[in-house]
Parts: sequence; C-alpha cells; structure tokens
Amino acid sequence: MQVKDIMSVDIHYIEVPGNRSNAMNLMSDKKVSGLPVVNTLKKTSGNAHPNRSSENPDEEQIALIMTRNIITAI
Repeated sequence: MQVKDIMSVDIHYIEVPGNRSNAMNLMSDKKVSGLPVVNTLKKTSGNAHPNRSSENPDEEQIALIMTRNIITAI
C-alpha cells in the first residue's frame, strides 16, 4: 500500500497570513477537524486545530496559534 492509495485529493487549507475566524469557519463549513496551514509558496507550515487555538483565545493570527513541526509525507 502506498500513501496515494489512502490520501485525500481535495484538501482544504488556510494560508498565512490568516486568522482564527477564517480557519474556524472553513473547518465548520467543510466539516473537518483541522486544516493544513500553507505559506505563499503552498508549502506546509503547520496545522490549525480547534484545540490548539483554544490555548490562546485572544490570539487571532494563525501563524501564532498553529501547531508547527508537523509530520508530512511527500
């Protein structure tokens, strides 16, 4: 089995700079529990997840509340 056999093709993501409200709305609309965060080159920078964003409720910038150093497969 290869990664391509089980991966999703239609990925919903949020770009930095971005904000918590946009991420939460997109997660709600698409019924997903988290979003990859990508930079302007579409390179994965982290992951936005509701649990992580609740740790710092006053922060709106995705770059400051996303999980970094995530494991990815190429």
